[in-house]
Amino acid sequence: MFFNISRYKQDNFPLNYYHNNLVINLDHGWSKGCDDHNNIIFYKGYLDQYPIDDMIAIISQQQEPLYTGNFCLIKCSDDGISIKTDRFRSFPIWYNENNLTNLVNNGQSIYTDRFITLTNEFELKETKFNLIDKIVLNKNLSMDNCVNHIDNILTKKISKFFATNKLPLHVFLSGGIDTTTLYSYILKLNIPHVLVNYYHTDLDYFYLKNHGTIGKFWGYRQIHHWTKPCLLLSGAPGDEYTVRSPTTANMLLKYYDTSIDNLLDQKKDSLHYKHFMNYLELFKSQSKLKFKYLEYTIRQWLNIILNDYHHWHLGSTLSYTPLRDVGIFKTIASLSKDDLIKQVFDSEIQKELIKKNAPHLIECLSFDKNTDNFMENLTNIYNLPLQDSTV
Repeated sequence: MFFNISRYKQDNFPLNYYHNNLVINLDHGWSKGCDDHNNIIFYKGYLDQYPIDDMIAIISQQQEPLYTGNFCLIKCSDDGISIKTDRFRSFPIWYNENNLTNLVNNGQSIYTDRFITLTNEFELKETKFNLIDKIVLNKNLSMDNCVNHIDNILTKKISKFFATNKLPLHVFLSGGIDTTTLYSYILKLNIPHVLVNYYHTDLDYFYLKNHGTIGKFWGYRQIHHWTKPCLLLSGAPGDEYTVRSPTTANMLLKYYDTSIDNLLDQKKDSLHYKHFMNYLELFKSQSKLKFKYLEYTIRQWLNIILNDYHHWHLGSTLSYTPLRDVGIFKTIASLSKDDLIKQVFDSEIQKELIKKNAPHLIECLSFDKNTDNFMENLTNIYNLPLQDSTV
């Protein structure tokens, strides 16, 4: 879902469309439509609730984004070009006097709570909206109720999406907790899919021209890519939305007068112990943070994570990211201190969801997050028996 809007054609993009004094440069995989006034719209991605092809005219008129999913619309009008996205935009946007793009950090960052329009004279106009709704929590929610609530969120969301989805689904398991959790729903709901037991990267024009550049984004350092339209199941950004990201998880624990680093000695056998040991300097830098109110703590978290971008789309391969859900985070943030610590260190909620949906998948999880041999427990899942090596 990469683009560059400029006064000139950009040769590192395969698709180039001229509009008034501007050029819209796109990677592969975009569709073209129009609104009720015959204004051209380029769009890519998906909505959680509806087929995106049916909704582009409605979305293009919105003054505040109402729909969730992972998508981008670029609308051409007499006044210039406007960009509309899902409510919690999944990608960055940067602006300077020559480019408006999500490929290279080369200027002013556009916050997620902005709609933007680029005039024919290349002037940026921003419209701010209220991204963070009023925060209402059910404090001290039990672990069982939390698991059941998140189960309902994911079951409804995934069922709704695949009721109308027409793209083939590819699943690559790495031993990580988030993709495995989502895969348990694919199995529970009997969703057709291909379990991919290989690294796959089709080469196309955009990828070859920009492979080093896109590799600077965390989510694209190791990415599957097919030139034939498809979906790729992605657990990103699960760490952030299920309260295991070092920065924001530690902030939430600070509200309870504890911290990840203070608990590490008690959690040496936990899933995330080795991972958190890489962030001791970060925890030290947060040592003086104090949060008196839980709602304020959560608002600070949202301000960070909703402007921290992980996984959008590359070419004709759409990354399906159902864990990117603020409702999931708010539910987990309602846990008691003790249950919250279990989630931060051991992904207790995901483990319980896997046990509910497809308990055999527990065996494929990595022993430690991001360990060197993180795929070591996948041999049975991928049906790779020990080969006879005798001569």
